[in-house]
Amino acid sequence: MRTTIILALILTLLTAIPCLASSFTGQVIKISDGDTIQVLDSGRPVKIRLAEIDCPETSHGPKKPGQPFGQAAKKFVLDLVGGRTVRVDVVTKDRYGRISGKVLLDDGTL
Repeated sequence: MRTTIILALILTLLTAIPCLASSFTGQVIKISDGDTIQVLDSGRPVKIRLAEIDCPETSHGPKKPGQPFGQAAKKFVLDLVGGRTVRVDVVTKDRYGRISGKVLLDDGTL
């Protein structure tokens, strides 16, 4: 009986974190900032925060002018992955469903 409970608990924990080992391939359809993109996953846009990357933010309205070099960071990412097919290796997914992932190009580079 105790073994059954332990096995059920282990199975529950393993099924609760499948996103930590998942990946998907899709086309980059939007660059929000230098560290945030949107990728199509089975026809559905998914917001990806680039893991281990922090870039200056771009403008978010008239009262939030953005940080220095925010537009340059966004343009860099646009030039690198905009419209391309990439593989997203999911690193974490928080309780709000936000994904942090590593993005790889067709040739395997980050």
